[in-house]
Parts: sequence; C-alpha cells; structure tokens
Amino acid sequence: MQSAFAADLRRNRRIGATQVLGSRPVNKRSREPEPPVKPVAVFQFYKNDGACFFGDHLRSRGVPIQVFELFRGQEAPASLQAFCGLSLLGGPMSVNDDWDALRHSERLVNEALRDDIPMFGHCLGGQLISRALGGRVTAAEQAEIGWSSIRAHGHHLARYWFGQDAFPMFQWHNETFTIPAGAELIATGEFCRQQAFAIGRLHVGVQFHCEIDRSKIECWLVEEGSEEIERFASSPAVASRETIRLQTDAFLEHGQQVSAHLYDRWLERLAR
Repeated sequence: MQSAFAADLRRNRRIGATQVLGSRPVNKRSREPEPPVKPVAVFQFYKNDGACFFGDHLRSRGVPIQVFELFRGQEAPASLQAFCGLSLLGGPMSVNDDWDALRHSERLVNEALRDDIPMFGHCLGGQLISRALGGRVTAAEQAEIGWSSIRAHGHHLARYWFGQDAFPMFQWHNETFTIPAGAELIATGEFCRQQAFAIGRLHVGVQFHCEIDRSKIECWLVEEGSEEIERFASSPAVASRETIRLQTDAFLEHGQQVSAHLYDRWLERLAR
C-alpha cells in the first residue's frame, strides 16, 4: 500500500470516518424517500460476481431488486419499463466480447438514458455503459487487483456523489473505459485515471467494486480467476492475497460507508 494512500485515509478519518459529507442521515427513516413500487433490474454476468453490498443496501432501504442471471442463460428483459432502475454488475469477460447478453444490455443502457431510468454500472458494468454510449474500452496500462485510493475529481458532481475527497475502493480489472459523450469524470486513481463518471444525477459508471463485501473478496482470492494475481503480479497496483486480506480488514468499513452514500444518492432518483 502506498504511503500516500494511508495518509489520504487518515485525513478522511480525522474528519470522521462515519461522516459522509453532504449526505442525508441514513438512520433518519423519516427523511428517506418513499421506496419505489417497481424493482431495480440487476444484471449479473458472472457466477461469482453478485449484488452483495449493493443488494443488501437496497433491501435495507426497502427497495426491491430483480436479479437476471445472464451467466446461466437467463434472458434480460426486452424493456426496462417494468423497472425503476438498472444495475450492471461485473465479470471477468471483456465488454468487447461477442456475447448477445452484452449487446442486449447495451441496447437497454440506451433505453435507460432515453427514458431517464437511473443506471449504475460496476466495473464491467461501468465499461458497458461507456461502450454503449460511444466510449471505448481498452487494455489498462496497469492491471489493478486489491485496494486502491480513489480521489473525487474537482467537479461539483463528484462532491454530490461521493461526499468526500479520498477513500478506499476494491479493484479487480485489466481494462479501462473512456468517458462517454455527455458524461463527467468524477473520480480518478493513481494507476488508472478514469475511475468513475456520471451523467448528471441519474447515471453512474465506476471502474471499482463498490458493491464488494468480505465474502466476495475471499471467493475471488481462492476461486476460478484468482490466478490473475500471479498473471498480473508485475503491476504495482496488484497486491498479494495476504496483503489484500490485511487491507480488507483495514479498509472495508470505510469503503462501504462511501458506497452507502453513493447508493443513497442514486436511490433518490429512482423512477417511480
């Protein structure tokens, strides 16, 4: 872990690790928006990349979700009209792969943009939104596996979405997106500059895994695909399994506090 990373996190903790600046109090149920009647559609592209903290957080807010297990061959909906939002999860494939589920997801991304149905793309999902809207997804200069320091970009939307200037997020990727037309860069990283973009206060695409929880991290460290740690070991942004476990103990709580703020901002705009 870079010393600058640790310094950033210490500075944020001094202002109160549990305080997310600019957020509404999440424990004041009287101030929470009424939950929508329609569910959020969640597209799962890989067996070991489920909704995890994202799903838990939405359920804690009374927001129903419907998961489409595309990796099993389940078909995505033909339209999003029965849903109040769209969440696209991650996966080890490339968004440039020849897979019908990816191309149909791109069509639904464009429908969501046209009809103001809020979207949230996690890692592969963020890349998918970028590609669908005319951006490019290419090999990253450095693969990222493990925890990294993310900095909110100097734009008013960054403050709106994240609530603080620097925070830890979990990474597992070797490709990166460009910022599509109409979107704003809202977060950057040391080894991969484009970490998040927003289209106003409705749509977000992130390169990191803010939906992560401890069980997903441990699964990724031991299951199929974990050999990427050795494959990309020459990257300064790839940590060992032991380091990832230690960093998870140190950074997961802070990362999930920022994720909760990010998700609550997104929930405020769900179509009702």
